[in-house]
Amino acid sequence: MTEQPGPSRPEVTEVELVGGVEKRELVLVDHDPGWAATYAGHERRISAALGAAAVQVEHIGSTSVPGLAAKPIIDVLVTVGDVTAEEDYLDPLLEAGYVLRVREPGHRLVRTPERDANVHVMGAGDPLVEAYLLFRDRLRADPDDRALYERTKRALVEQDWPDTNAYADAKTDVVAAILARARQARLSDQTAAGKYDRLWERLLEYLDEWASVREVADGIEVTFEQPPGVTRTVEVVVTESEWDDYITTIFGTGDPRATVLRRRLLAMPPDATFLVYDGTYEWEQSATRELPADDARPDPEPGGSWVVTDADGRIAGRSTDIVDEEG
Repeated sequence: MTEQPGPSRPEVTEVELVGGVEKRELVLVDHDPGWAATYAGHERRISAALGAAAVQVEHIGSTSVPGLAAKPIIDVLVTVGDVTAEEDYLDPLLEAGYVLRVREPGHRLVRTPERDANVHVMGAGDPLVEAYLLFRDRLRADPDDRALYERTKRALVEQDWPDTNAYADAKTDVVAAILARARQARLSDQTAAGKYDRLWERLLEYLDEWASVREVADGIEVTFEQPPGVTRTVEVVVTESEWDDYITTIFGTGDPRATVLRRRLLAMPPDATFLVYDGTYEWEQSATRELPADDARPDPEPGGSWVVTDADGRIAGRSTDIVDEEG
């Protein structure tokens, strides 16, 4: 991890609310798809004002989560190299039309005069930046936590709050619980990805052990989508004896899945989904649904080849054509 430079000058030690405490009516509205475009306008405006001073610009808060009710106020997160160096970012933001609202340790907040957008400026590497983004991504990905958060907000908005900070503080326990689940899920994903990579390398090693090579034949296309965002494609045409041999190395002798799945290519990281053929069927390790044994789609003709392509480039240039040695 790259160590972030320390502040160039002493940081403020107290919270300054420019304009004092404000009491505003809290209103939640259904998600507006137009919020994404509104954010994009602010992103362009901020990027033009700050140039290289802006390390990162992100849409955060409830308006960044499709399907989630929110206060109609766009929240923007901007990270800078040194939050104490206000001359690098605060003056340009004020010149771009934003006004200063909050100055506090590690955080500056500017907003539009209309109060319909908040821009949070924080130092790159601040742990709160990671928390903001992880929370947003969790709500985008998990419908249960998204619904929980909306229920919490709708219950709280019915109460009387002295200011918006008090309302935000009342959500702390729910936010912490959602973040804890997000961190656990991320850890599980990283563990599953590691297991998946090892299985993929095991497949490549197994293919390399087969020595006979012929021309590439048309085969079955199998798309792996685990971990998210990583796609690998394997085209398979093998003899029955070769495929049964491979299935045995994956499942072991006598495993009923080898019969149910017959000669389809399969690896098994936890909770992975594999799209087989053209995506007609899915198989999930944690689900009871399996590929039907009486599937009418034809199996590959005896005598053929494997073609291995690693689409994400992490194991580049590895391909092996395989046929039955007696074919």
